[in-house]
Amino acid sequence: MSKNICIIAVLLVTLAAVSAEEFQEPPWEKREVPFYIIDQGSYGIANLGLQGWTTGNSNLLYTWRLLMGQRMPASIFDIDLDNHTIIMISLGSRPTGGYSVEVDSVWENEQGLTVHYREITPKRGAMVTQALTAPYLLGVVPGQFMQVQFIRQDLPAADDRPQ
Repeated sequence: MSKNICIIAVLLVTLAAVSAEEFQEPPWEKREVPFYIIDQGSYGIANLGLQGWTTGNSNLLYTWRLLMGQRMPASIFDIDLDNHTIIMISLGSRPTGGYSVEVDSVWENEQGLTVHYREITPKRGAMVTQALTAPYLLGVVPGQFMQVQFIRQDLPAADDRPQ
């Protein structure tokens, strides 16, 4: 009788171990995160290229003033900053108009968030504003992220791009 109980106990432990393995979480995979543009333009005040993010009201005003000075878009006040992360990218000073920044994709992985962006440059010979510019982009993603990595994607020279 005790031999049967031992066999049953071993079977139950084995089944429990097999069941636990079957229901383990799969390894972390990256997933694309929706990205929404709040504001974008050519006349930021940041002369140096910078990227940043913030998740709360306290840092938003400081970061925005660093990027843009006093002007703040009204749409930013509609965002629940307790449940979103603000993404800011500034290219710094450029010699003419025709430059802009574009976000290609945003991915979440086990380390946090990864933002892939690129600088759009004017084509050689294009008519552009003859003034110093400072292209910037301000966007938002759902969720709070404490780690954000920015990866700049280089484009081919403006003359080599398809028309």
